[in-house]
Amino acid sequence: MVCDDYQLAGRLASIMLAHGKRSKATINLAKSEGISWLAGPGRTELRTKPSFTFLGHDISPAGISISRKTITRFKKRISSILYKHLLRHPKRGEFNPNRLDLTGVDWDLVTCINELRRYLYGRLGEAYLRRALVGARPLRLSNCALSYFPLVTNPREFERLDGWLADVLARTYEKRRTLLSQLGYSTNPISKRALRTGEWYNASLRLEPNLPCVVSAWRYVRKCYHAYGLKHFPAPPPYSS
Repeated sequence: MVCDDYQLAGRLASIMLAHGKRSKATINLAKSEGISWLAGPGRTELRTKPSFTFLGHDISPAGISISRKTITRFKKRISSILYKHLLRHPKRGEFNPNRLDLTGVDWDLVTCINELRRYLYGRLGEAYLRRALVGARPLRLSNCALSYFPLVTNPREFERLDGWLADVLARTYEKRRTLLSQLGYSTNPISKRALRTGEWYNASLRLEPNLPCVVSAWRYVRKCYHAYGLKHFPAPPPYSS
């Protein structure tokens, strides 16, 4: 529990201890840290802690960020999407050559990026989200992986996740090229920058081939939160979806 002052925290701790005694429920004092200040180290009689984790959020005096455990969940889901579209079938020695366009477009990569965008943006497209962020389009509520984190005030971990995403996609695609080469198929190399911008895509079909941005998704849900409040904010999808 989080309290505004020490006296309230003390009363609540007494209530919990009294309830445990009445219900004969043993409180493990070795695991329960007791009352502590949410602050940096300093000269005080009370125990202090720099932050604590609650429902996937890391809360500190400096603000609210996403917890490391939640970042691990994000990475696990993204890695699953990359493996499904880019590596699973080539590793099995299976590949449909029709997935490679004569112009060099890899349609499995297109599908992979589309699913990443649905995961991070929900039903929103890249162009719509960017224009909504600058007020050129109305805000539309959309369930996405970031829907659970509109209260986050520190996007540092999201920025790092964007860097990780570009790096892991580039490495995964190089692995795919090696596997396809072993099966007798040639694919064009794609730089990390090209994956970010989408400049690798040269087909006539109009799509959004650039890599979605985690920070942009967070900025959008944050803006929706300020516009609609938590009461009307859409419930996020479960982590298992």
